Amino acid sequence: MNRRVLRVVWVIAFSVAVQHPAGAGIPQLINYQGRLTDADGTPLVGDHTIRFRLYDAATGGSTVWEEEHRVTLATQDNGVFSTMLGSLKAFGTLQFNQPLWLSLEVDGEGEMAPRLRLTAVGYAINADTLDGLNTSQFLRADVDTEAKGQ
Repeated sequence: MNRRVLRVVWVIAFSVAVQHPAGAGIPQLINYQGRLTDADGTPLVGDHTIRFRLYDAATGGSTVWEEEHRVTLATQDNGVFSTMLGSLKAFGTLQFNQPLWLSLEVDGEGEMAPRLRLTAVGYAINADTLDGLNTSQFLRADVDTEAKGQ
């Protein structure tokens, strides 16, 4: 089989909105933008299938989520595509409270390397605090964690 060599230029625009009980209206989507080119840097055109996977490790590890998107690229797109991860298959119980790595596979030609580590967008870093207090300070140490009514 003649295997095409593809590459994705990581032109990333990540914004993660993870739903918590207090924010039931927040969409659970990750905006992803990239650029598909061949090995020589020529932008791809036409229909392509991209399988996105999230892993719990930079190499090896376990797949914790995956979803497949079809993109259609015209010459004027210059290989640039944009998609919403989580729009076809929900993230389910994935909490985004552990390090995660994203991989792509284009047109079934094998996963690209290296995987891309997910990071927080600027404002999400602040979500772990409230008026300067770290969320670990929200827990009461004077309450029995067992269901004894204390």
